[in-house]
Amino acid sequence: MPADSATRKFGPPRACRPARGRTESHHLLAALRRAGPPYRQTVGEIAAAVPLSQGGLTMQADRLAESGLIERERDERDRRIVRLRLTAAGQDLARRVADARAAGEWDMLAGLPPAEQRQLEALLGSLGQSLTNTDPNKLTDPDEGAIDPNKAAAPKN
Repeated sequence: MPADSATRKFGPPRACRPARGRTESHHLLAALRRAGPPYRQTVGEIAAAVPLSQGGLTMQADRLAESGLIERERDERDRRIVRLRLTAAGQDLARRVADARAAGEWDMLAGLPPAEQRQLEALLGSLGQSLTNTDPNKLTDPDEGAIDPNKAAAPKN
């Protein structure tokens, strides 16, 4: 397996790791990038979009700010509101990480015939649309009934 292929499958290349190679940092950078220009969101908006606790989010924001990848901005009307904004360096890193992950995804799909790639793309698109339109409070488990979205699922034996 070529080195480029291996690094794509196992994570972003070293050049994309100034955020100390932490997946949590990449989640935060990706959330800000998805927000679009000016690449800024409140801490609460980011917390709802990434798999991090409030404390974990604060710790990653501190690291990214120290690295010059994000800046904190206080709302002028309500100083309690803090927004995180990607700097130019943060935008560049977020783009490179997204590009590296996309390349890795394409590498994984390369083993499938083109017809199956198209079928998978259609199925994943349908799943994404379904998840977007699903009320998490109305999820059900066919074996056990309603699912409480605020509780972690217990492993089945």
